[in-house]
This record gives sequence, structure tokens and C-alpha cells, in this order.
Amino acid sequence: MSLLIINTLPIEDEQVKQAIKDLTYNQKDFKLINTLGKDIRYCVGCYHCWLKTPGVCSIKDDHEEVLSSYVQYENIVYISDTSFGFINSETKRIVDRILPLQTFVTQYKDGETRKCQRYVKNYRFGVLYRGIGDEAYLNQWLSRFSSHIGGSSFGAFSISNAKEMSLCIL
Repeated sequence: MSLLIINTLPIEDEQVKQAIKDLTYNQKDFKLINTLGKDIRYCVGCYHCWLKTPGVCSIKDDHEEVLSSYVQYENIVYISDTSFGFINSETKRIVDRILPLQTFVTQYKDGETRKCQRYVKNYRFGVLYRGIGDEAYLNQWLSRFSSHIGGSSFGAFSISNAKEMSLCIL
């Protein structure tokens, strides 16, 4: 199973180092993207990625590496700080920029209207959070987010439980 780790925390942090070590212990195919210090801007909702330049974001910044990596990996883990029990704004900014992986075409599935996926993949998402996170809410959000991207969730875990999360990735 391939693994993409998107880390928004300082890579020098001992908890982060240990979490990455735990997540990648048995992984042969993984990529780590450290976003701290990168120029990743907020989605402006222009929908060019759906209409004018399908699959390509109109914002030219360091997020292009993240976006192209989504297509190559099926397990994606966000390592995030928390704010008010939820992922922090840095991680949310990255999550919001996933729109180019979808089309503007909608379909009715499981009693809901959802966007059609540009690439057929069985994504699996997870969140490894540091701080005071509302785990029930994070899991609910992650499950909803995953289903709207055409994937599934393997859960939200405290950064101290990275070993437990790594068992879900195998």
C-alpha cells in the first residue's frame, strides 16, 4: 500500500519524528511532504480547476507538489495541529485545495449528491493530530470528507497513537 504523509508541523519536533517513523516503519512506497514554510495559498473558489483548466489549479504555488502526489498514492495521512478541537488552518487550507481531483459533474449516490471524481482511485484518508482534538468530530468529518472524494477513512488519531494508525494502513 502506498502512503502519502502531508505534515504541517515542524519536522524537528520529536513527536512528529516519532510519528513519521511509526507510520513508515513497514512502508516500502511512501512520500513525506513537509508543508511548513511552503507557499500554499487558500482556495479562492474560482472553479477554474473544474471549468477552464480541468484538473489544474489556477493558483501557482507549492501546492502543485501535493496535488500531483494525491494521484500517485492511495493512503493519505495529514499530520496536523488542532484549533478548537479540529484540524488547524494550515491543514484545512491543504484539504480545501483538493478540488481539482473532482469534476463539476454531480451524481446521486448513497442518498446524497456528490461530485464525480476525475481519477478513479480508492483513497483512504487519516488524520494524525497534536493537541486537544475532538476525536469524535474529527472522525465524523474525515468520514464525510473521504466519501465525497470517493474514498474511505481509516480514522483520526492522536499523534501519540501513530503506531495504532500504522496498523490501519497495512
